[in-house]
This record gives sequence, structure tokens and C-alpha cells, in this order.
Amino acid sequence: MDPFGIVEAKYYDGGLYLHELNYLSENQIKESLTPAELQRIHNPQDEENQTLVKWVFSKLNVSKKSYIICDTNRPMKILALHQAGYDYSVEAPKPPGSIIDGIDLVSGLRVYYTSSSKNLKAEQENYSRIVDRYGIVLEEPEDRNNHLCDPVRYIALFLELMGIIKR
Repeated sequence: MDPFGIVEAKYYDGGLYLHELNYLSENQIKESLTPAELQRIHNPQDEENQTLVKWVFSKLNVSKKSYIICDTNRPMKILALHQAGYDYSVEAPKPPGSIIDGIDLVSGLRVYYTSSSKNLKAEQENYSRIVDRYGIVLEEPEDRNNHLCDPVRYIALFLELMGIIKR
């Protein structure tokens, strides 16, 4: 199972400051829980791990007043965050072409991350674009090892949509 990438971000004066909060998969998170914690979050009807999502954000002390920019591929998890009181949980802006636009936007910023954000650093260092069968490097990035870089892109696109980041 892929990591459940959660990134804290702050934007100031052309700089995007990032801190990796989670890189464990949902299965790894469950394996790390005590039996009592597992019992508290266990719900046999919870196929989307909504209870786990609520627990993770609570455990990470994410403020309920924070904007949480969520991938659109799991709408039930966004709903779970709303139910838990995270009223500013919003879908990431993902219009056509947003992958390249988001990458270009982030590339134009000064990006800083904390020394403890090792997986974020590794993802940025291993970022690559697709190479076709003729060896031509395409504009589109490879869709792997982007569990934290995708949320960073979503954050930047959201901040641009809100008028905070200007190109």
C-alpha cells in the first residue's frame, strides 16, 4: 500500500516552507498501534479507513482551523475529516493540465523543508520525467515516489487559486 503523505506547509514572500508529517501507509499506521488504539478505531463497515484518517490527523495535532488540501481520489476521507471538525478540508484543484502547471508553479518558488523531512527530500531528489521509447524526455513526470510531492503541488495550486501565490 502507498504511503499516506501528509505535509505541513507555510508560504511566505515567495518561499514555500514544508514539513513532512506522515509517510507511513495506512497498513503501517495500523501495525504501529497498540491493541487499545486499534480497538478504538476499529469499525468493520469502514472500508475507506475513515476512522483511521480522523485518528491520524488528531494524533498529528493538526489544527481544526487549518486548511487541508486533499486529493480528490478519496472523497469519503474528505467527508470523514469534515465529520471530525476539520471544516477547511477541501479538494485539491486538479483541472486539466494541473500536473504540469503545478510542477511549474512549485519550480518557480523557493522551496525549503525541515531536516526531518527525509522522504520529501528523497522524492524531490528522485523526481524524473517520463522518457519515451526513443529516449526523448517528455514533459509529464513519472507517477511514482510522489506521495509527498503531489500534496505540495496541490498546496501550491490552492494558494494560487486563493490569490496568495502569483505567477
